Amino acid sequence: MRGAAWRNGLYAALSPRVAALFVLLYCAAHAAVTLASGPALALDDVKLNVLTQSWQAGYLPDNPPLFEWTLIVAQGLFGPTLASFVAVKSLFLIATAAFTFLALRQRGADARTGAAGALILPLIPQISFAYHQTLTHSAALLAAVAFFWFALLRFDRRRKIADFALLGVAIGAGALAKYAFLPAALIALGVALARPLTRRALLRPQFSVTVAVAAFMAAPHLLWLVDAHESVALLLQRRLVGSGDYGSRVGEGLASAVWAIAVFFAPLVLTLFFAGRRSIHGLQPSRDDLLFTAAAAACFLIPAAVLLFGISNFQERYALAFLFPGFLWLIAASAKSADAPRLFLALLAASAALSIATVVMRAVEAAAPGRPFCTNCRQHIPYDNLLGALSGDIGADDTLVAFDDGTAGNLRRLFPKARIVSALHPEYAPPARTGGKCLFIWSTDISPPPSPSLLEQ
Repeated sequence: MRGAAWRNGLYAALSPRVAALFVLLYCAAHAAVTLASGPALALDDVKLNVLTQSWQAGYLPDNPPLFEWTLIVAQGLFGPTLASFVAVKSLFLIATAAFTFLALRQRGADARTGAAGALILPLIPQISFAYHQTLTHSAALLAAVAFFWFALLRFDRRRKIADFALLGVAIGAGALAKYAFLPAALIALGVALARPLTRRALLRPQFSVTVAVAAFMAAPHLLWLVDAHESVALLLQRRLVGSGDYGSRVGEGLASAVWAIAVFFAPLVLTLFFAGRRSIHGLQPSRDDLLFTAAAAACFLIPAAVLLFGISNFQERYALAFLFPGFLWLIAASAKSADAPRLFLALLAASAALSIATVVMRAVEAAAPGRPFCTNCRQHIPYDNLLGALSGDIGADDTLVAFDDGTAGNLRRLFPKARIVSALHPEYAPPARTGGKCLFIWSTDISPPPSPSLLEQ
């Protein structure tokens, strides 16, 4: 009895304010570890630091430009530094938590359940383990998907003209976040069309407002995409399909797809199973439940797409947009359990343990770079030595050409007024400047030297 009273009291103390406080502390802890690891940029950050020298409707065929646009705004405050990346990723994570709370509220959950959902987000492995280190456009995708489900569930409940417009904003934002959003949104809308009341709403003339708003938001990038469609098609072919015969590709693709689905749900499902084996009857699915049906359809259609298109590589982050409604459904269904406080406290404890473990591991890696944490720790390459060697010779009209992304991205950090060009991405060049000199910078320890003919030019 005392244990039950303690659990109920702790559960009753959960509120949106408590959730907001802990989300901010979580972001602050990861931000502190990231900034403490040193000023140098690494991984995808270096490439993006080069691309964000100018506003473009599109940059590379890999992804839409929402992350880059947000980063440009942040760099207006913090400069092209590590702090700008920390700010953008924290912003998207806070938005993901906020829209998770709002989506659950639209689903009919109380404020306590919505707050718990926001705090349980680290049970998604891509958030707890990868978010602050490797995710960029997928961070924007997570926020966009949470926003989309808030807008769709609100639309399903209210169906007013403002809800049509809000759904259009959510679709437009998702289309600008990552290409994986669109097929996931189509699955969700397809499931919604199967429900009579929602189908009638989606087929009303007012849905043209949704289409118009989404098209208006995505139009600049869609026009850019028309010109770059060959590059995008080649990239998709290389990333998803790869080489080899159909049988070997499908074998690899099915294994990676099943793994991605299992990894996404494993921490949440295992915690629920061991915490509430006697009281999980509230998790019974309903065919009329939009969240459950969308997630179940995605779990079927992902392997089906692998078979249909011969996809050989389905990475874990690709699954985020498709499976997020399953996360929302599990949280909402847990609230209906016979022992909801026990389940939620177990989920919160597991989330806290993962969060603390991740922060500690990242702190240890920052304090002791190198093996066993990484074998090529580019964030610890002494790029700052270039500042002393070149600072007196570099002006605002000068161009610095680097032959690897790490050097290019960190050159922009060190010389924010100079024009930085990466030889690895000839498809992007910042606005040209006249009157300055052009310097070629490379390290034979990092990349091959430029060709003599290029240096002669």
